[in-house]
This record gives sequence, C-alpha cells and structure tokens, in this order.
Amino acid sequence: MNTLVSLRTDDVVVERLDQIAESLDRNRNWVINDAISKYIEMHEWQLAEMQKGRADTEAGRTITTDELRARIAKRHASRRKK
Repeated sequence: MNTLVSLRTDDVVVERLDQIAESLDRNRNWVINDAISKYIEMHEWQLAEMQKGRADTEAGRTITTDELRARIAKRHASRRKK
C-alpha cells in the first residue's frame, strides 16, 4: 500500500533532487523514496550496533583504552611489514 506524504522544502533542494533524478533517468518520487529508505536503513543499523555495544558492556565484554591502543599499534606495525 502506498501512502501519500507531503513536505515543504527549499526550491534549491527540489532543483537538486530533479538533477539527480534526471541523471539517473528516474523521477523525483523515486529519488526521494530511495533516499528515505537508505536513511532509515542507516539509522536502524546504527541503533542495532548501539544495542550490541550496550549488551557487550553489560556482559563485561570491553577493553581498556590502553588495550585498544596496543591492538591498533600492533595492526599498524603488521601492515607496515607487508
């Protein structure tokens, strides 16, 4: 089912949307829906990652800043050797 949603935006934004739509050989509606879908996916992913982080913290699966720095230094050193 499709639901009609309206919004107000600057003329410049509409012009930019139309330019993108033209370059993709799509219509403005497609570009807007694609952008909204990607925005939602990104935020859902971020929320899921934050929930994983909270679960890891609550379960004690964390490392200190010094341990993180040591891991990063070790990784950089191994890449330099290649």
